[in-house]
Amino acid sequence: MKLLITGSAGLIGSALHKFFQTRFNVCGLDVLKTDTVDYVVDISSVEKLRIALEEIKPDIIIHAAVIKSLVACEKERQLCWSVNTESTIEIVRFAKESAAKVIYISSDMVFDGKKGDYSETDEPHPINWYGTTKHSSEEELARLENSAICRTAFVFWDLTEKDKDVLKKEILSEVLDNQSLFPYYVFARLMQGKLVRLSDTTISSPTTTLLLQKGIERIIDRSLAGIFHIASCESTSRYKLGLAIATLVGADPSLIIKDESVVSELRPKDLSLNVGKTYKLLDINPSDLTIEKLLLSLNLDNNIITI
Repeated sequence: MKLLITGSAGLIGSALHKFFQTRFNVCGLDVLKTDTVDYVVDISSVEKLRIALEEIKPDIIIHAAVIKSLVACEKERQLCWSVNTESTIEIVRFAKESAAKVIYISSDMVFDGKKGDYSETDEPHPINWYGTTKHSSEEELARLENSAICRTAFVFWDLTEKDKDVLKKEILSEVLDNQSLFPYYVFARLMQGKLVRLSDTTISSPTTTLLLQKGIERIIDRSLAGIFHIASCESTSRYKLGLAIATLVGADPSLIIKDESVVSELRPKDLSLNVGKTYKLLDINPSDLTIEKLLLSLNLDNNIITI
């Protein structure tokens, strides 16, 4: 079977591309050429995406391509809409005609963060443009019978060489922009004896690509459809996660400082996800996915040593 992964140069897409290579004929599609990109396509152009889909003829599509920066999405709303939503509309059109299965990588940002513990059946209510594009895409996918929406949150995994270059610049700032670099940013600043200013009021459910891989593989193998919350079974604030990293690596916890001024008004407060239903459907053991175990799986020393 042929599996197409959009956004295959990104953190999630590249990890999925490598993971599924032993099982499927995997094709990666992105705007930049990397070792996990087989088709260089700018999906902000529906016409170019349509041509690629017709040429590749995938049996399964994992749609991970996205503009995810909250600030960039607000500044470039039309471009964000084209990449995040219009591409989904085109993929849904193709899937209806070809009977391809679509697995959509969505986000906890479809919620407003007012109550937390969001279940798969809670009504989305985004407060930023990024969340709006993801919610609109979910509504498109809901019209497709053979589709799965995988909401995830705060995803991180091993650093690529490109990530390391970005991290070198991020370490110089007391405010982190790229949240996917969070554990490495915190670790690197701690190792350099620098303060790390983090919010204790913004809550989410940290996730690694390993968990996404496991969840998506079981969705495919079991021919499942619907909405799934694939994230850690525990939720935490960035401040508490920073303290957990300090404890894990034996760093000075006093370097982790509570500071609510670092939080953008675009970011919802409590985006904790209820994963009980999804874990049951996918036979995922919560005890395997505590925050401590997720952090241990990152091998922080190995990933940071060459920076």
